[in-house]
Amino acid sequence: MVGQKILRTGVLDVKSPATSSLARGWRLPPWKTRRVDLVEGENGIMELNIYKENSQNLVDTYQLKNISDITMVTSKTHLHAFEIFSAGKSVLVMSGDTELESRDWIWTLRKIFWPDALEQIDSHDKISLKLISNGDTSRIHLVEGVYDIRVTTVAITISLLHKGDSRSTPVEPFGDKDPTKSVSLPFTTMARFRLEKENPQSRLLIETVPESKYGTSTFVFEESDEDGIQSVRDVMGIIKSTLFRATNSLHDCIASSQWTFDEET
Repeated sequence: MVGQKILRTGVLDVKSPATSSLARGWRLPPWKTRRVDLVEGENGIMELNIYKENSQNLVDTYQLKNISDITMVTSKTHLHAFEIFSAGKSVLVMSGDTELESRDWIWTLRKIFWPDALEQIDSHDKISLKLISNGDTSRIHLVEGVYDIRVTTVAITISLLHKGDSRSTPVEPFGDKDPTKSVSLPFTTMARFRLEKENPQSRLLIETVPESKYGTSTFVFEESDEDGIQSVRDVMGIIKSTLFRATNSLHDCIASSQWTFDEET
C-alpha cells in the first residue's frame, strides 16, 4: 500500500484468537495459509497485512500496538506456532513450516519492539573458517573450502566464500549435482560443540541431533591459511556468548535445544 514500507514478507499459517482487538476487518478462520507482510506505516505504526496466498486480496490488517510478548506456543496441529501478545492478551497466532522460520520471525519482531533490550548480534565482524570434508558433508554436498560463519541467537549459518586451494583435495562426489553453498544449523538442533586439539592447530566440531534437517552430523572447522582472522577458539567463544545471551534475552528461543559444551571448552 502507498506510504507503507515492507520490512518482511512470507507465507505462514495464521489464526486469530476470538479475543483479539487489534484486527481491522474480518476475523481470520482457524489456521489458514496466508501471505503475511510486516509493514511500517507513515505514522510509524507496525502492521501485519494478511493476504490470501498467491493473491493481492487483503484479508485482514493487525496494528501492532503495546506489544508485550512474542513467543513460541504449544499447538496440537502446528509444531512451530508462535503468538503475539498485546498488554498480556493474545493478538495473533502464526506458524512457519519449520522451527527456524518461526524463530526468525520472532527475532525480527523482537528487534523492532525491543531494540534496546536485544543487542543487534546478527551482524558480525568477519568470521571465516575452513570446513573439512567428511562423510556428513559429502552426504549433503558441502565442498571443502573457506566459509563465512554468521552466528545469531537462532542459528549458525555457514556460506561458502571459496573452495579449498590447490593444496587441498576436496571430495566432490556430486556427479551432476550442484554443491550446497550455504546451510543453517538451528541451535535447537545442536547436540554438542567441542574443540579437538590437533597439531598444528585445534579444530572446532559442531554436532547435530537426529531431528535436524541433516540428521546426526558432525561439521569440522579449522583456521584458514588465507582468512585466519579469528581462531577456532575465538569462534567457539562467540557461539558460547551468543547462546548464553539467547538464554537470558530470548527466554524461549533455545528452550528445546539439546546442545552441550565439553567442560574443557
